[in-house]
Amino acid sequence: MTRLKSSNINDITQNLKEYDLKLQEDLGLSLAGLACRAAEVSEADFRGKAACLRVSAVPMSCGKGVISSFSETLCEIVQYLGFEASVSKNSDIKGFAEAIEAGSDIVLSADDDRFVAFNLRNRRIVDNGPATGKGFAMGLVEMAGGVHDRPVLVIGCGIVGQSAAKKVVEQGGRVTVFDTNKSRCANFLDDNKNLGVSIADDFSSALQQHSLVIEATPAANIIGEKDIKDSTFIAAPGVPCGVTRKGREIMAGRLLWDPLQIGVATMLAEAVNEGVLAKY
Repeated sequence: MTRLKSSNINDITQNLKEYDLKLQEDLGLSLAGLACRAAEVSEADFRGKAACLRVSAVPMSCGKGVISSFSETLCEIVQYLGFEASVSKNSDIKGFAEAIEAGSDIVLSADDDRFVAFNLRNRRIVDNGPATGKGFAMGLVEMAGGVHDRPVLVIGCGIVGQSAAKKVVEQGGRVTVFDTNKSRCANFLDDNKNLGVSIADDFSSALQQHSLVIEATPAANIIGEKDIKDSTFIAAPGVPCGVTRKGREIMAGRLLWDPLQIGVATMLAEAVNEGVLAKY
């Protein structure tokens, strides 16, 4: 979690209700509703499981990604979604053992390499990166009124971007990917030949040619006012947000960005979903 900073999450807990109302205004879906749509689970089933499952957030004390109040913020988001949740008193393996001994059903924890939800009941392990990509992709679908047979540009072909690209294709969109690391795009296409995804060579031209954009990079201010049209919709799972401050001002109601909420909600929706058991 080295890209996330304490300043990114400081105001999340006190603004969750306001944030959720804004989602409903822009997307027609609540945070829980969006997560369930992305994870392809029934919202009624999700809320039913939330009412009977206990979640523990386990802090980590090592690595470059130690973020003040991170576990507490996770806990607040999880509680807002209807789960009973707490932060373990201990960190690392001791905290994980504490969560299990306390009867937790799901454990959330993150280090420099992975941010995961462990469902101890069904042995499902859900990574934040792919879940975040799915959540924001579905957010773009809802915000733009669908993507069927519409061109969508995915900027950044890492874990989040690849997941978002797959979700958009699943929803009928025609995806073009761009990454400054050209081999990353090429490898993605080689591994997913059936997706019908294309690669953009020039970033500026690609932006001008697309009104539907997913910005999944760690770069700030790569999309400015000149790149934004009246028809532009942007879902931006990247941290920090890649849209300039001026760009964000003129994108009111057409820009989806948050540092943690959608990813966490989608992780939980996938974690409680019944399905094939994960293998350790």
